[in-house]
Amino acid sequence: MRIKVVLQSLQNQTIEINYNYYLTSLIYNILSESDVDFSAQLHSKGYSLGNKNFKLFCFSRLFSSNYTVDRDKLILRDKVVWYVSSPIKDFILHFADGLLKKQTVKIGEGEFYIASVSILKELVFTNEMHFRSLSPITTNTVEIVNGERRTVSCPISSPKFYENIKNNLIRKYFLLHGTLPENMSVEITIDGKYANDKGKLIKYKDTYIKGYQVPLTIKGDPKLIEVAYECGVGEKNSAGFGFIEAERR
Repeated sequence: MRIKVVLQSLQNQTIEINYNYYLTSLIYNILSESDVDFSAQLHSKGYSLGNKNFKLFCFSRLFSSNYTVDRDKLILRDKVVWYVSSPIKDFILHFADGLLKKQTVKIGEGEFYIASVSILKELVFTNEMHFRSLSPITTNTVEIVNGERRTVSCPISSPKFYENIKNNLIRKYFLLHGTLPENMSVEITIDGKYANDKGKLIKYKDTYIKGYQVPLTIKGDPKLIEVAYECGVGEKNSAGFGFIEAERR
């Protein structure tokens, strides 16, 4: 399930261009308006599988047709559209309820009216679907540097990038369904012209994360594709990475 939020700028609102952390914080704050315990549990633990924790929600970048960039600042005018997605029904209900209890929200130093909140119509998933990413897709790998293990962003040119996404997707499926998919075969491809994309560096708190905002095609079990759509593709979904939207062809 996913929610479309339309925000209205209060005159000209200036926020940091690296605003992902503020959106994550806003989500937890809104959830706490509806259910403090749910918000705290999701923030502190989420959903665990082995030694990995998943929040099982994702969100898009902010979209506006009337904005300017001033160095490290983003000046927003008029309406701003934002999408938030999760397969967890309680998340969607608490998020919508929390939004409806508020008249305005703050993103960093910017303040916005909540113009509308709507739950979008659910998709019909097939075994091959085309998507565009509305926030960069990222995944990590471990390299040995000077004899030490170091976690680094995996480049989109590496086969490991796609392998990590597939494994991550299957873990999310297992968390949601309590079993592995009957068909674990999944193929993720992008248009060849993006094979050496340099990616985007986004600052999240004190860390820079590299991700790739590219169109992609996913082939496989429709239920697996649904997980990618609702949870996000790749890692750091709750930090605003890997949000995808279906394309009609």
